[in-house]
Amino acid sequence: MQTGVPPDSVFIDLFEIPVAVVCRQVQDYRELLGVLEAQRLKKMRENRILEFSSGRFCAHQALQMLASDCDDIEVGDDRQPIWPQGIAGSISHGAKLAVAAVTQEPGCIGLGIDIEKVSALESSVVNMVCTASELEWIDRICRDSAAKGELFQNTAVDWQRGHVACLFFSIKESIFKCCFPAYKTWFEFQQASITVDVASSSFQMELAPELPFSQFASGMRFSGRYHLQSDLVISSAVLRG
Repeated sequence: MQTGVPPDSVFIDLFEIPVAVVCRQVQDYRELLGVLEAQRLKKMRENRILEFSSGRFCAHQALQMLASDCDDIEVGDDRQPIWPQGIAGSISHGAKLAVAAVTQEPGCIGLGIDIEKVSALESSVVNMVCTASELEWIDRICRDSAAKGELFQNTAVDWQRGHVACLFFSIKESIFKCCFPAYKTWFEFQQASITVDVASSSFQMELAPELPFSQFASGMRFSGRYHLQSDLVISSAVLRG
């Protein structure tokens, strides 16, 4: 069964700044791609073509909402989208959906969005994704049926340890996409420690001190939110200087 497209309001509410967001079912949009984008398809498998073309279609639609579209959204050396001047954006694929979010907000230097179909991560993956403090929080939530019900109401998943870890996976994916355009540096899952606020569906982030950008410049702010719906988790992150 194919997952339905969440309403636009779900995505808009994930951000505290004005954004344009477009989400579509993954399908074949290759005929609508720009020349340079279409050239990228030659080295891709069919399922990747569908994801790539759907993501780029959503991105162009979102840019048009800002009156800032371009012929091609090229791919950087690290496979990141190259956005038009003055635009921060992010693309994600998951659960047979593609989503793109873009903004012209002054001072926004990074935008991240991630969409995943919730699944139980294997123990080895859970330990790779989550820090010790995050695992303690997950285990406490899983033991507390009231807290578990508050966090996961209106979802269609029997949330166990591996499922909750999937939430942290999505959050960290949105953070990576948010930070990379500003710092051009990847970091490991264990180097970002997340504290979840269930009441506001938001999270705080603390980066490992050895990272080159762990001490944000004066005035820089990071914020993030998540949304759980049926068997989906959607996460967002914004980095402002």
